[in-house]
Amino acid sequence: MKEKLVRQFRCEHCNKKMYQRPAMAKHELHCTMNPRRECGVCEMLQEVQQPIEIIKNLFPSPRENNDPSPWGTFSKECDAALKELRKITECPACILSAIRQSKAVTYEFDYKEEMKSVMDDVNEDR
Repeated sequence: MKEKLVRQFRCEHCNKKMYQRPAMAKHELHCTMNPRRECGVCEMLQEVQQPIEIIKNLFPSPRENNDPSPWGTFSKECDAALKELRKITECPACILSAIRQSKAVTYEFDYKEEMKSVMDDVNEDR
């Protein structure tokens, strides 16, 4: 039988686990749950990163558990806030960060598709 002790590093913001300190440090710096994150996508797009507190506060506060339909109207309010957010930033990572940190519910945002579109534009410009 073999036994091996390893160090495990956990993100302070999202609880993701990794086994290499430098990889976790890089993750924490860009983690979408980190309120002081540095956005690599904004940097790549040469865009000014908007303060997370401003973009996060565009979303309404989460509903209380006793609301009879917590997702229906809340989702519509969040979709409206998403439209306002797109006027401030086009960065998919910043939008995802605002959605996650505000605990918003929106079905109009597809991070994978948004990033594909951004990367297609970046690759076209090269």
